[in-house]
Amino acid sequence: MKKKIFVLVALLLLTGCKAKYDLQINFGGNVIETSSIYLNNSMVGRNGYSTNKDEFLDQIAEKYEFNLMNKKLKFKEEYYLGYNTYQRYNSVITYAKNSPAIEVLYDNLSVTEDNDKVTIKTVGNNKIQEYNNSTSDSLTTVETIEINISLPYKVTKCNASRINKDTNTYTWVFNGNSRGGIELEYRTDEWFTTNLLYLMKFVSIYVYISIFLVLTLLIIFLVARNKARRVNKI
Repeated sequence: MKKKIFVLVALLLLTGCKAKYDLQINFGGNVIETSSIYLNNSMVGRNGYSTNKDEFLDQIAEKYEFNLMNKKLKFKEEYYLGYNTYQRYNSVITYAKNSPAIEVLYDNLSVTEDNDKVTIKTVGNNKIQEYNNSTSDSLTTVETIEINISLPYKVTKCNASRINKDTNTYTWVFNGNSRGGIELEYRTDEWFTTNLLYLMKFVSIYVYISIFLVLTLLIIFLVARNKARRVNKI
């Protein structure tokens, strides 16, 4: 766990460009965590790194043990290149205990459940300024970190920087001078909307698996029945 935290901190300090972090809370508490770490293209070919972007990313992954992060995917853009990561947790409690991402920014992440009310709250001050003060190189300072949380439930309290009322997404944007925290409170007994297409976005993967298994069994049954009918005709 501590090793993973070091990996993310090291990457932020190394590149200091920007990062985007998305959290999707599904029905039943199932959580999907995705993040993107953007490295400045000006780092390519410098300080002994390869001039080839793919090789540069491989060198970064090896040096900072980024291979520890699950399900990572490279990307390359005009000004940035880096990694997208993906991880799934079976509950918000499991997420809070095992995700290394938030601990890069804060001392801890607290999740409390009181009947149907869930509160997600960071503990301690934002660490971006602390990281930036530890380096004098402009390439190693953190520009911005954007955190997005989307969910199908009714939010009763939050301190987000901005809110998308159409998608029920709450966004916090932190820069080098940010000292604030994250607080989000929602109720699992109240839906944000009853729109079926919107709600399907947050249906747990287990529901999709169940539907797939039912359809598979139905197909097997129909095929077996047709074969039996042909045998009986013969």
